[in-house]
Amino acid sequence: MGYSWDIDSNEIKSSCKFPNIQLIVITRDNNVAERGWGKDNISEKEAILYENEWHKLQVELSKLSSKGKSIIAKNSDHEVYLDRPDIIIHNLKTLI
Repeated sequence: MGYSWDIDSNEIKSSCKFPNIQLIVITRDNNVAERGWGKDNISEKEAILYENEWHKLQVELSKLSSKGKSIIAKNSDHEVYLDRPDIIIHNLKTLI
């Protein structure tokens, strides 16, 4: 399965301006995610590069709003809502 980050990011950038609202971007734990790439025969070096870039993109997303923040969900992989539902629930409560 291929990813179209270039196409997706251009579509997002050309859409309307993001509103200045409370925004919480919850990101997986790089250390956990890096280990997961081994099952796909991805080298450790490549996995680290990928996860570092992914983290930078997530931080960039959080800056779409001056009220945004980025949170790393320690000990979680891609499905943060399954690995760390406590973080999701806590941060949802802060928005209410």
